[in-house]
Amino acid sequence: MKSIFLLGIFISVNSLASTDCYLYEVKGVARIKGSDLELVVNEKTMSEMRFGMKISDTAKFGPYLDSTTKGEYVFKGKPVSKSVIQEIKSLKRSTPDPLNHQNHSYIKELKAIECPK
Repeated sequence: MKSIFLLGIFISVNSLASTDCYLYEVKGVARIKGSDLELVVNEKTMSEMRFGMKISDTAKFGPYLDSTTKGEYVFKGKPVSKSVIQEIKSLKRSTPDPLNHQNHSYIKELKAIECPK
């Protein structure tokens, strides 16, 4: 019984620690899936990740639809596939380098930050 209690405390402390927000630099492609807009990283690979967006942020992605973009995004916790982007800090079009196709799409953690309100 004592071990179950300690396991519960451990899990609850770790879940509280993961509520921080993180700033990530992401290079990917904005795609429409059904009625939702998603940012896709490493498209059509085994490591494909899809990030949803808030309805209010979809207007920012209008000019970048189906093209490679690079931006800084805030995620609540560590991003996994199907995470929702909390805030868009910067966004710009990115031209893929045909000689270096390894750098076509990526996700890189920049720093931990306070969550937007």
